[in-house]
Amino acid sequence: VSIPVSSEFQDWIAAEVLREEFLHTFEPLATVEEGTSTSIEPTVELLTSFIAHTAQNIAASDARTAVLKASLHHFTATFLSSKNTEIHNLTATFDGDVRKKVLTSYFLGLSTLEASIPAADVPRPASSSLFAAAAKGDASVFAIFGGQGTNEVYFDELQGLYDIYKPYVSDLITKVTKDILIPLAEQADSAGYSYYPHGLDVISWLDGSVERPPLDYFVSIPLSLPLIGLTQLVQYLVTVRIANLTPGEFRSRLQGATGHSQGLVSAVAISASDSFDSLNTNIVKAIKWLFYCGLRGQEAFPVLAVEPSIVSDAIDGGEGQPTPMLNVAGLPLSTLEAAIKKVNAHLPSNSQLGISLYNGPKIFVVTGPSRALYGLVTALRKIKAPAGSDQSKVPFSQRKAVFSMRFLAVNVPYHSHYLESATKKLCEDDLKGDELWTSKELEIAVFNTESGEDIRQQSGSIAKSLCDQIFTLPIHWAKATGFPDTATHAIDFGPGGLSGIGGLTARNLEGRGVRVLIIGEKGRNGAEVYDVANIKYEKWWERAFQPALVKTSDGKVHIDSPFSRLLGKPPIMVAGMTPTTVKAGFVSAVLSAGYHVELAGGGHYNPKALRAK
Repeated sequence: VSIPVSSEFQDWIAAEVLREEFLHTFEPLATVEEGTSTSIEPTVELLTSFIAHTAQNIAASDARTAVLKASLHHFTATFLSSKNTEIHNLTATFDGDVRKKVLTSYFLGLSTLEASIPAADVPRPASSSLFAAAAKGDASVFAIFGGQGTNEVYFDELQGLYDIYKPYVSDLITKVTKDILIPLAEQADSAGYSYYPHGLDVISWLDGSVERPPLDYFVSIPLSLPLIGLTQLVQYLVTVRIANLTPGEFRSRLQGATGHSQGLVSAVAISASDSFDSLNTNIVKAIKWLFYCGLRGQEAFPVLAVEPSIVSDAIDGGEGQPTPMLNVAGLPLSTLEAAIKKVNAHLPSNSQLGISLYNGPKIFVVTGPSRALYGLVTALRKIKAPAGSDQSKVPFSQRKAVFSMRFLAVNVPYHSHYLESATKKLCEDDLKGDELWTSKELEIAVFNTESGEDIRQQSGSIAKSLCDQIFTLPIHWAKATGFPDTATHAIDFGPGGLSGIGGLTARNLEGRGVRVLIIGEKGRNGAEVYDVANIKYEKWWERAFQPALVKTSDGKVHIDSPFSRLLGKPPIMVAGMTPTTVKAGFVSAVLSAGYHVELAGGGHYNPKALRAK
């Protein structure tokens, strides 16, 4: 690899020294196998590693800064601008470890140069086509944030964001840790709460100076509420920085935002942010609110042990460890409601079950005490078809329902009456009446998760509204994401990747012309957000496939549809069915009338019968 540098004496000497230092320390990850010498992975890794080495050893030297700028300019011109791409799309097919190393090195060099020279002089690829289109009104983009249910993986996502984009996120995470999480955890310990035995020193867990606590600790509600919020807001900050926009400019590219359960708080935070300072301030507010939300939720619904026999049976049955939230997918709402009603008839008033999350037409989450939910599971097993069973020869009316049940890794039943006491404690005791946000601060729409209304139009306290929507009110996700007909894209800021809220939203919006982009290291189509060359749109099925009228050259008006264009016939067909369309006379009559018809195969049991037609 050759990098053109200035012929200035000091610059040349700096380049020579940096090269020699680098060659003594460089350890490549990418390998070139025989017959694959055209792969750019090793070259990209080599060049970005040199960029990172230069950035780490810049030492406020003008000469080394010049070498860094020349190196980054050469990389941008050779691998990004000339290929009309950017770094995430360039590395999308790289080996995972190589990709992470390249991204980490590139953004270390880019951020170092941004801090050393004027922004206009920093070499960059073209800007995102999607955000450019949004600025011109050619795309209508919405932001969505996930909630609970991905508790086992969110901290790995935060670790990945910290490792790759450390220069952009380290200060924020440090501030949140030192100013909010550690003091509030210590305050809770002093007040007698035992939820934080390992503390909340997030920045030390990320940089490795303190060993990361066990997974069960991260899964607990008092931890997962604030840290899931931190993860998705850090992802949002990273996206803003990569887009090379201010939070206000980025927000202007969005038409609205919403969040599933606790994700609503993140949606409010970004709606109120127009600069990096205000974004940091609002992230601190959001994490503070989420900390108290987790604390008060766990206080209102303590974790209770369940008999080992129940746990064993639920795990063996495929439903998982019993918790207060049960996901039921594939069962009609009326059937589920009837089953809940029967189970509730045998339960005391303080153990009643109810549907709290309406995630899709046949995707629901039932909440209540774990033991009571296990009772619902045993009742539903009786009407559930065994996994892998073949019911094709069973009369339809006698078939068992095909659906799935799974306990979520959430040990507090949010969105239920069990948390009615939490709102007052959070608003009055914890926030002491501080509203945190007002409707006037929210510059883009934030959609209520129960009604789908813009919360800016609602009267009353934003903080109180957030409490009600997360503690006690049900979620109707189809309403919350009932975006206007002009919507073209929705960006899922996580967490959870393919298992997060983005996949669920995509299924709900299928055929609506909205493309859901799941951003992040594990997200589907994540690099598409930054693509500088292309924008992909989804078809609105109703518009793309609806029939129309067309006048032919002879002046006649016909119905125009894909079917009629293919066959030149009216868009009505007579489907093949034994015995109706077995007889040649019937089929001929339909053809003579100008319609398409199928000859039924069931009545032609040998070659002779068919040839006789």
